[in-house]
Amino acid sequence: MSAVKLMAFGGMLPALDPRLLPDNAASDAQNVWFYNGGIEGIRVPRAVLDPTTAGTRTVFRIPKAATNLANIEESYWLEFPTIDINIVKTPIAESVDPTYYWAGTGTTPGYTSFSRVANGDPPLVLGIPAPTVAPAVTPAGGVGATETRAYVYTWVSEFGEEGAPSPPTVQTGKVDDTWTIDMTAPTGGDTTDRVLETVRIYRTVTPAAGVGSYYFVVELPIATVTYDDTLPDDEVINAGVLESTDFTPPPVGLEGIAPLPNGMLCGWVGNQIWFCEPYRPHAWPAKYQISVEYDIVGMVGAGQTLIVGTQGYPYYATGVSPDHMTLQRIPAAEPCLSRGSMVGSSFGAYYASPNGLMFVSALGAIQNLTRETVSKVAWQELLNLQILRAALLNGAYFVYSGVTEAAFEPTAFEPTAFQQANEDTRQGALIEFQDKRVGFSRLTASETIFNVLQDTWTGEVLIVTEDKVSVLDLTHADMMDYSWLSKIFSMAYPDNLAVMKITWEDPLGDAPAAGTITVYANGTQRLTRDIPASDVVFRLPAGFKANTYQFEVTGNLVIKSIQAATSAAELKQV
Repeated sequence: MSAVKLMAFGGMLPALDPRLLPDNAASDAQNVWFYNGGIEGIRVPRAVLDPTTAGTRTVFRIPKAATNLANIEESYWLEFPTIDINIVKTPIAESVDPTYYWAGTGTTPGYTSFSRVANGDPPLVLGIPAPTVAPAVTPAGGVGATETRAYVYTWVSEFGEEGAPSPPTVQTGKVDDTWTIDMTAPTGGDTTDRVLETVRIYRTVTPAAGVGSYYFVVELPIATVTYDDTLPDDEVINAGVLESTDFTPPPVGLEGIAPLPNGMLCGWVGNQIWFCEPYRPHAWPAKYQISVEYDIVGMVGAGQTLIVGTQGYPYYATGVSPDHMTLQRIPAAEPCLSRGSMVGSSFGAYYASPNGLMFVSALGAIQNLTRETVSKVAWQELLNLQILRAALLNGAYFVYSGVTEAAFEPTAFEPTAFQQANEDTRQGALIEFQDKRVGFSRLTASETIFNVLQDTWTGEVLIVTEDKVSVLDLTHADMMDYSWLSKIFSMAYPDNLAVMKITWEDPLGDAPAAGTITVYANGTQRLTRDIPASDVVFRLPAGFKANTYQFEVTGNLVIKSIQAATSAAELKQV
């Protein structure tokens, strides 16, 4: 008796020959969701946003109230034309007006607040500049002892963000002089792009030990350019010292940011890792900068660990403050091939290397998650590793090949004569690395997918196409059409499988339920027909015997089992 019975279906194992696969595994699987044990289509993404910005490639959702999936449309959305950009919520303890920060390749680091988004106000430039002109200091009118002072001033935003001080001016006068301070006001761009609101004046008070510090004198409206200081030293010395001496704005070319505990944001430029002053995202002192050997491709935070993917070896850094970060190189030649492939979790980070899907734990251990399931050759053929965009879906790695934009001036040539974008923009995969049965399933799309994002508030997957943003809602009834091709079954001896039965359920979506079964014998297509009603026995072509059989189902039915045998009597015993 020759018979085949397939249940608890599984995905692809591209590391193995189709004849050596487990009986329930697939030679090929496209758009299949295996987690319920059957063959069913992955859900059709549900549109949630029509971007108002042309060419939107990245979005960040800010809930208006509830943060759950059912209310996802009730949100404000930050829209960016840049693909390689990170957006994070403020690490500052606040409840009234949350703030959001971003940095990306080719963009100016910026931020905005919930109230500004709600009011339709434009975003702001991150970082408070230091005044470049030293104050003019003129003492006069006093009769007391001679004293030498240094004066500086700083600019402060409406959010209380203070920048580095101006160059100092040192002047000698009488302790009871009226010290007139003349300052230079910020330009219009600095005032509006950074909402500068006040100016603070500081001066030195030299104690007996001879060590001078800058002490707070006064805070004035930003347009003020003159102030008369008559405060005595014993009053000034109790007003607090200047804390923003090295509070420089983010470095030029900051390519991305990632959050860490204790109020830290970190970012990178080339092979340099930068950190903000704890709980002060506007200030990025150069003294905290550390470097790695290779240019950085991307990085994410996992607990108190910063995981860094580079063009060479990966790194990880740990610490509770930016001045106490310990950086270590992971001894594995596993370069990160694409920034968009790097996805963080509370346990570590995933990214694509030439050898497979890598996972770096928060302890710095590295593992190739696809080593036993996807060969290196298949890994490089199934996905465009240099332009991946990924997120986590149901604990699995959900990824699409992104888009390579044209590299020439579009007005210089006839547009239809040249390739405008990478044609391989719709190939993706769902990679399950804990349940080997689910394995690897190819993904396709009817539209070009520019970006795949993880929604901060729900953990759901957001997909950015040319003119909309969708969520991959697993509660959504509509399923994609799928295809599933079985392993190659080798018969004990040449035989003819004469009958078949397929058990299925209606997916209950908007699309009519339909499916097709194709049977291959010795590699030749012998049958293609619509799948009949569930559990109905139907005949297969006769008049030949074959050593191998393979079965393919397509459509949107939820397939529960596939059975084939040499006769109806034998089918009952399968």
